[in-house]
Amino acid sequence: MRTKTKAQRIARIADEKKAENIVVLDVREVCNFTDYFVMATGQTTNHLKAVCDEVFKMLSASGGLPIGFDGINAPFWRVLDYGDVIFHCFTEDVRCYYKLERLWADGAVVEWHRKRHVKD
Repeated sequence: MRTKTKAQRIARIADEKKAENIVVLDVREVCNFTDYFVMATGQTTNHLKAVCDEVFKMLSASGGLPIGFDGINAPFWRVLDYGDVIFHCFTEDVRCYYKLERLWADGAVVEWHRKRHVKD
């Protein structure tokens, strides 16, 4: 699977599990350890776990196992590292604290085509 396609797929999986504020960043020009970051917010600890579990399950089903992960026992954040794509999922407070979008602001935002309808 192409790297950009994988990042977009992770975003759609998170969206289908109702994660919020999903952002895909192309960091190839500003980062030397990965190509894309996918960031999402879970509403609760259980929701965050469910989002990450679904990403893991869906990518694993097509042979995409992470090369690393962190925060598996942490209640407010988790990271799945697929090498070329790193998925970060946080609760809202922790995401605001780390401000990864600001840290990697030189990365380009990638469209990933939200599938579910979101009311304004």
